[in-house]
Amino acid sequence: MAKRIMKACDEKGVEAGQEKYKAFFIKTKFYADYRQDCDAILYADGYSDCIVIE
Repeated sequence: MAKRIMKACDEKGVEAGQEKYKAFFIKTKFYADYRQDCDAILYADGYSDCIVIE
């Protein structure tokens, strides 16, 4: 999931990364168990701008 968010950010910009993040964690709760790990990866790799808190 983190790789897909990072790829969207790299290819289409931060907004695309945020939309991908929302698709995984905001619009559905299916991946909720993985959110904390994904956030840690995004922070560590410098993609914290993609993290959306709602």
